[in-house]
Amino acid sequence: MKNNNIQSVNTIMKSVGKKVKSTVAYIALSLAISSSAIAQPCLVSSLNINTGTDPGTGSTVLPNGANDPKWTITFLSPDAAAVPLAGATPYNAFVVAPEPSWVTNPNSRWISFINQNNFTTNSTGSYTMKYTRCFDVCEKDDFQISLRFACDDEITDIWLDGVNISAGSPGTAPSMGNFTVFTIDSRTMSLTKGQHCIVVDAMNFPYPQTTINYHGINVVGSITSTAGNSTLVSESRNCEGYSCPEKDTCDDQCYWRVNGNYIHSGNNLLGTLSNDDIRILSNNTDRAILTAGGYMGIKALLPTTTFHVDCIPPAPITPSGLRFENLPVGHGNALVVDVNGYVHVAQSTLYRPSDAALQEQINELKKELQEMKALLNKSTVENNKTLGNMNISPNPSNGKMNIEYNITAAYTSASIIVTDLTGKTILDKSLNSTSGRLGLSVPEHISSGDYIVTLQVDGNNVSSKKHSIIK
Repeated sequence: MKNNNIQSVNTIMKSVGKKVKSTVAYIALSLAISSSAIAQPCLVSSLNINTGTDPGTGSTVLPNGANDPKWTITFLSPDAAAVPLAGATPYNAFVVAPEPSWVTNPNSRWISFINQNNFTTNSTGSYTMKYTRCFDVCEKDDFQISLRFACDDEITDIWLDGVNISAGSPGTAPSMGNFTVFTIDSRTMSLTKGQHCIVVDAMNFPYPQTTINYHGINVVGSITSTAGNSTLVSESRNCEGYSCPEKDTCDDQCYWRVNGNYIHSGNNLLGTLSNDDIRILSNNTDRAILTAGGYMGIKALLPTTTFHVDCIPPAPITPSGLRFENLPVGHGNALVVDVNGYVHVAQSTLYRPSDAALQEQINELKKELQEMKALLNKSTVENNKTLGNMNISPNPSNGKMNIEYNITAAYTSASIIVTDLTGKTILDKSLNSTSGRLGLSVPEHISSGDYIVTLQVDGNNVSSKKHSIIK
């Protein structure tokens, strides 16, 4: 009886053991699958960066008046910041209704720095703004940045991490914008691990408005790994707060890292803690040195001063071993820079007058030139006034004027010419009779100001009068 009981107990324990092992294996497998399912979707190979959409819900197109969760306003010029409804930067852009002439796309919306598609400008203001869109990369990769964009009035430049990736979509008078079609642009760039930001520089022309000035931008774009790698952080709601996985580790003996930013907890020291020089090599050859005493040498491996450069030209031979670009102007003991940017010692001391002194000389020359022009015109007209005359009415006018003219001598050609005060021709109208009344209208884009109207006969200025236009 005792042996039978023992056998029964052993049988029961084996059965329980199998079930426990099976249950543990099932739980472990489920956890592994669950963990994999949670982690992987947060790394994707492409991101949608369309304006007026919510990537957190699968790039849903947003309604008018909604805040764009990803596109933010990071800069406003003082005049733009003074526009009613403008916020304090940074803040999220607003989705606005398109004007009938604005191009549209079913997968994007127009956005603005205010919660409407128009505002009032003046002719002297400067209305510029920056729209910024950031995204995260988990591993260094090459990406295709594809953009289609439109703007009322103008996108002047598009930047990625400070690198210009597009010249934008310049607008021109009188339409003052590029909003009827999308401008297409693309660029391939290598991006490192971390956050990256696209910045769109937009502006509105400060031309006078009797009612309103329309404004908005529309971007249809994507960022895609050229190799199809899942190196971008997904922007879905499930991935908010996601941290990129660390692919490798580094103990206290590891100091040099060559991929990405591995500075943690303020550990940003580069150098030695001992009384030793720091040597910099490439191709197994000494190139530079920072001595324990604080002297820096470039190809001068025994520097004798704070910054010591050996300027022997490298191979292949170049004009100089030292080259600068984008040097600021100034005065004092100068270096001479040739057309290729190579630097040589100047043979003499050069002096450059201050900007204020140069501007004063320019202003004096301009004044003298204007006086000479006025004297010459007066003399010419006095000598030629016997050839004819003219009268203008009304004066001032709104740009439409009547000119009564009379030419008293035989001529080959004659015309009425309207110029601005710099001498630029605004209007040139040929005459077909020796006398009469001529109605003239200056072009619509001509602004208010003083202009010169001249009766010219066979190339001679017969009569010139100042005419004021007030719009």
